[in-house]
Amino acid sequence: MEATETASYEVLRKDNVAHILRDRGTKTTGYVIFDAAWKSDQLALRSVKRPCLVMLREETIKRWCVFSRRQLKASVASTDWKNPAPIVLTLKGRWRIASADTARQVTVAYGQDTTTITIANDKERITMNYMPVHMVLE
Repeated sequence: MEATETASYEVLRKDNVAHILRDRGTKTTGYVIFDAAWKSDQLALRSVKRPCLVMLREETIKRWCVFSRRQLKASVASTDWKNPAPIVLTLKGRWRIASADTARQVTVAYGQDTTTITIANDKERITMNYMPVHMVLE
């Protein structure tokens, strides 16, 4: 086991509420949220409305060596595909969905310096609800 300072990843939280790890090299943070009451003021993912799996990777896209923009790649999956409730994520900052690879309805709402993304479950094809949704946010 590597020393904490030199390990390729950092454990941000590990308990019965959530397991959260950050990969230092890729700037990817993985969240396994067990308790919907979990909240954070420090991380990019601020809250969820139900248990779920979330991976967020922040990138800076440079264009023409003149300006750059932030991009957040997100993967979201349910931990209980039989649960009919939508997956609701609140993220730090204002983001818009540039692309999403899902047939499910995805909606966005804005608060003060937050973005709330709601991913509806498919009531017709319930097993589809276990498949992850991949999104690019800008």
